[in-house]
Amino acid sequence: MVISIACLTVGVLMFLIQKNWIVVCWNFWAVESDTPLQKKDASTRKKVKIYFWKDDKFKHEDTVIIWSGGNNNENLKHLINAWLSTQLDEKIFTKKIDLEYVAVSANDQEVFISLNQCFAWGEWSIFRKYQLVESLLKTINNAAPEISFISLLVNGKILEDSHLSFLQQWPIDGFRN
Repeated sequence: MVISIACLTVGVLMFLIQKNWIVVCWNFWAVESDTPLQKKDASTRKKVKIYFWKDDKFKHEDTVIIWSGGNNNENLKHLINAWLSTQLDEKIFTKKIDLEYVAVSANDQEVFISLNQCFAWGEWSIFRKYQLVESLLKTINNAAPEISFISLLVNGKILEDSHLSFLQQWPIDGFRN
């Protein structure tokens, strides 16, 4: 009878430990690490609006991206990749465009965005091209209001277009009132 009760008690304890209802911490000696602890930025899920120009008006799609507290480069990479995906999903782009890199200036106000190829907007009107860029500006401004200017690059070089000039940085507020 004693052995049965002991086995039942040990079995119940093992079950509770396995289900993490009881946590056992064995600390026989202090463990010291030679490597310093690194503080990791807390990443959270952030709901953002991704803007696009369709049917002669701005529309937006709400999406959730990973947002890190102190890493503007990674935050903007996630945001711009979501914007590019939305443009493809909404059939604004006919082929996939990939983000090469995002570089943020030291004062966190200027952003350089490099894509792997130019937008396929050969027969687009100037207005439609402008609205595409404006949708990117609105998306970034909504998610990261501390940004003031962006520069669009293709393969690390200034984006070239016969109608719009990308030689100077575009203000994040855009040119619309």
